[in-house]
Amino acid sequence: GYLLKGRTFFHRFKFTLTDAVYLSVFTALFVLSVVWKCDIEYYPVIKINLNITNYISILSYMILALLPFAIEVKEALKWKLSLSKI
Repeated sequence: GYLLKGRTFFHRFKFTLTDAVYLSVFTALFVLSVVWKCDIEYYPVIKINLNITNYISILSYMILALLPFAIEVKEALKWKLSLSKI
């Protein structure tokens, strides 16, 4: 908006409680994924040793990978609902 006619807007975003919750959840999932590594062998065949730590590691990584998508879907639905009320 620099050098354009009319007023331009600047928004200062604040760190809210929701941001803190998301940050702590992402950090916890990342730590769980890294600390409890999966015991997977790839050669000559794929072999996964199934125990509780592998389940926790795989589940935490799956949630960590899918959480941004879930947040994006939630925001898209929120946007669609706000447009329908106009």
